[in-house]
Amino acid sequence: MQALKRAAGPPVLLLCAAGYLAAVGIAGGSVASMLICAVYAAFCVYAPGAGFARLCGAKRFGLGQTAAIVFGAALFTLLSAAASVTGVWLVLWLPLLWTVWDMFQHRRELSWKTPRANLILPLVTLLTIAAAVVPQTHAAAAGQIVPNHDFYWNLGNVESFLNGFPPSDLRFSGYTLTYHWLTELFCAGFTMASGGAAYDITAFFVPAVMLLALLAVLFECGALFLGAKQRFVTLFVWLMLFGGCASLWKVIERGYSPFWNLNMRHLLTNINGVATGTLFLAAFSACVWMLWQKTPPRWVYGIGTASFLLLTLAKGPVGGIAAPALAAACVWECGVSLYKKQPLQKPLRRAAFAVWILLIFGLVYLWLFSAGAGTSVHFDVDGTLSKSYFANILAALQVRFPAFYPAFLPLFWGLQTLCFAPFGALFALAGGALWLWRRGASSPVWVFAAAGAAGGFLAFYLFDHEAMSQMYFAFAGLFFCNLIGVKALSVLWPRRAVRAVGIAALTVCFATGACTAVWLGMQAVEPGQSPRDLTLSAAEEQAMEVLRREMQPGEQFITNRIHTGAALEGLSNVYSGLSGRQCYMEGFKYAISNLGVTSEEAAARVETAKTLFSAQTGAQAAQALPEGVQVIVYSKHASQSGWDVLEGEPCLAESWADDGALSLVFENEDVMIFRAA
Repeated sequence: MQALKRAAGPPVLLLCAAGYLAAVGIAGGSVASMLICAVYAAFCVYAPGAGFARLCGAKRFGLGQTAAIVFGAALFTLLSAAASVTGVWLVLWLPLLWTVWDMFQHRRELSWKTPRANLILPLVTLLTIAAAVVPQTHAAAAGQIVPNHDFYWNLGNVESFLNGFPPSDLRFSGYTLTYHWLTELFCAGFTMASGGAAYDITAFFVPAVMLLALLAVLFECGALFLGAKQRFVTLFVWLMLFGGCASLWKVIERGYSPFWNLNMRHLLTNINGVATGTLFLAAFSACVWMLWQKTPPRWVYGIGTASFLLLTLAKGPVGGIAAPALAAACVWECGVSLYKKQPLQKPLRRAAFAVWILLIFGLVYLWLFSAGAGTSVHFDVDGTLSKSYFANILAALQVRFPAFYPAFLPLFWGLQTLCFAPFGALFALAGGALWLWRRGASSPVWVFAAAGAAGGFLAFYLFDHEAMSQMYFAFAGLFFCNLIGVKALSVLWPRRAVRAVGIAALTVCFATGACTAVWLGMQAVEPGQSPRDLTLSAAEEQAMEVLRREMQPGEQFITNRIHTGAALEGLSNVYSGLSGRQCYMEGFKYAISNLGVTSEEAAARVETAKTLFSAQTGAQAAQALPEGVQVIVYSKHASQSGWDVLEGEPCLAESWADDGALSLVFENEDVMIFRAA
């Protein structure tokens, strides 16, 4: 295991950076934008945070990197929001003044030693290229691609921040973006600071920089919880990044876990902010550890508050697990103190902090998440399992043993969890429980971890979301399971039987993780195209650049491309994401699941679009334009596939410009853009 942590020289760092930049260039991205963003991240995000961390003395407590990243990210969040509100991008470069002054003041303390790279870095670089760079290659560079609808959802959110604050939903007009949008705000901030394209920053830069920050924080968090046993800290980090599920052939077949352990993919691409959320979950957990030290420094309450607020803005469901877990640890501590008749001053101080954290979560929930959660998240004890690998078995049990069916559910919860995370779940349930009972029962930090693991997976099974967003509860549970599991393994390692079981479980995890990694590499070398997915062509990307220039602020467009393929589920986010312009309705599924839009309203807009694109003449189309819509984007590509709003019915848009009611602004082989005369 120590070999996995062995340092590599500076040439490896340079080789990784050069290889990544070369891949970005081949994918059609701007290498210059990547370099400007890297300079900005170093001197305007990390350096100011490192200055604050030095003032606090965080390094003495083992939190030097974590404090620097959290403080820097908090400042960057505020400046990005300010730049979005004012439109003044120079605001983002103000920290450079602090950095220059701080470096001058501490010029004798500056160390110019080149950082040494962990051997994990080349592997992460290769996998990030395979998972994030190649799949998001510009259509203009590849000819055509199969778009990832979640990525284009994120891209549209980034563009919305570039248009102003608070952000609006570009796919469904009239609604504010109520969503955990911190990652998108970061992307918008880097875009404004660098002057680059939002696509390049979102697809290529932010996933890489978030992974680097995540690695730093995971190592520090692991060192606090796991102690000085470096090999187990490294094992924890490897499990978080590369651990797989209890499967093999299904993973080899497609690279996807049949038990939904897609943590590796989400961390590598940072789509929907999973890497950002895990980063701040690890930072918050490290702060929780510090709270229970003999003399916790006062600044830990500040960094704890900042990291939790950033966590909730990055991944709201994960904040909903971390806050109650801290409360559970405080209740446990107060109960033990009362039972043993010990002083309550320190336990009550920590309990007050837990109440403060719960209050923050409640306020953010009411502000950002209540609309979508109220309409799309439902309490359902078998909702998640009914979609799982065991769905057919459960259906048979429900028919044959209806009276005992509820009793079967907890058994399948446990089975699904073991298959989801064979090592973490096994050792968290068995070895972890034994260790907590015998050695750590009085340690509230491990109660916090246990509550996080149990709460994450219970929420995963008890709540059902139509877009399967309860998966993020499971990712939170996975983090805590891995933490407890590795700790249990480190304590019980001398026992041969435990060592054998641990090695077997780890072999399964890393074998399936390796299958996913190999599949990602094969997909990058020979990308396949599903006959059920609507591709994005170079001509469409070109048309969206024209649309960006043609439309004025406040204008809206309407399009017939609202689906992503044969599923016809209203998930297209492509045109609004590429153009950065407001659409009347491009996709509606996420508007329903995240923004509180009703199915009836979405259906009414679909009918409006059908009526417009069924028009025989330009005059009829102009008359059918919804209020506030000035531009029509007709996708020949989507229409020819039969997966547009008309679902295969013919459209006469190519003759709309003949009667003068609509003016043809742009046309190529795949797209026509009209403006009302």
